[in-house]
Amino acid sequence: KNKEFNNLNFYEARALIKIFGEEEGIYHAGVSGTNTIGLSKDIKPINLKQKIMDIINAHEGEISRDEINEKLTKTKKVTPPTDIHLNELVDEMFIFRINPGVYLNFEDAIKLCDKKLVDKSLKEIITNYKFLTLGFIREKLNEELGYGLSNFYYNSLIRILAKENSWYYGTNYLSKTTKKTKSTEQSIRDLYNFDLSTNDNYENISKKIGISKQYYFNIVYKDEFRFNKNWIQQEQ
Repeated sequence: KNKEFNNLNFYEARALIKIFGEEEGIYHAGVSGTNTIGLSKDIKPINLKQKIMDIINAHEGEISRDEINEKLTKTKKVTPPTDIHLNELVDEMFIFRINPGVYLNFEDAIKLCDKKLVDKSLKEIITNYKFLTLGFIREKLNEELGYGLSNFYYNSLIRILAKENSWYYGTNYLSKTTKKTKSTEQSIRDLYNFDLSTNDNYENISKKIGISKQYYFNIVYKDEFRFNKNWIQQEQ
């Protein structure tokens, strides 16, 4: 009602509510970092992670990190630290990461594919390899099932399937029988025969490891792959 208070920023308004709100029956919950108010003293504050999940669940379709930040930002000067919580929500299988910086609620995301069909196809594929990489899974399933889904999407999906099937899941790794103990690059190096050509090696290695050709070439064409200082030191 007072013109002098018409342009309060978020923090000024919160301070006024904390100090004077009770006189009007408006209460602020928790410490200064808590942003929950209500008409009762018994308030259960909503943390940032829950707010992010609520925003994603309420949003129709995909939502970007920038859109989430915009909904959370109370002043132009402050951007909430959402990345950590977004990663946690993906890891905990509450939401899907669809593309870099783009997210979708679980219910809508799971409908982008036929989960039972993906599960059936993956079971047939995984038995033929020691382990599968994410790019290989994307290429195989997109080709076989006619999807156009990203590595990020499959990374979220295989977390769920791995849990349901008691498979071994790790970063860029899915196996039916073997827990991940080394990097994909080291696994390729262990199988690589330097007396053969790069293409011949791919033909041999790809029979044991589910790996896309592009990812394979990205590894073997790195200088450190062919010139490993650790081996030299071990020889000395």
